[in-house]
Amino acid sequence: MNSQPQQRISESTVQNRSTSSVNTLEQVVAERTSKLRDTIGELEGFSYSVSHDMRAPLRAMQSFASYLVDEYSDKLDEQGVNYLHQIMRSAVRLDRLIQDVLSYTRILHSKLPMESYSI
Repeated sequence: MNSQPQQRISESTVQNRSTSSVNTLEQVVAERTSKLRDTIGELEGFSYSVSHDMRAPLRAMQSFASYLVDEYSDKLDEQGVNYLHQIMRSAVRLDRLIQDVLSYTRILHSKLPMESYSI
């Protein structure tokens, strides 16, 4: 008969330790989730800032290349004009990439509908 109280104490001890471990794990997950959210927020801000900062020099490159084609293409050989057109095409591609980064950061900042699901 003595084993039943010991077994109850042992089961209770195991349950208490289990509950304590679960609480500790939940706290660790909550802390890491918070840190991850902070890091993601910093990265979003960085990508947004860098994307905007890149657009000004890119526009200047596009403008200068376009100006050179318009004003000096008659003074350049065919290869020189081709180089300028390549600069302009590359600038357009880079501008699209920058716009995509900006769109991505806007999407990250938008509120998405949340639904709960039972697992």
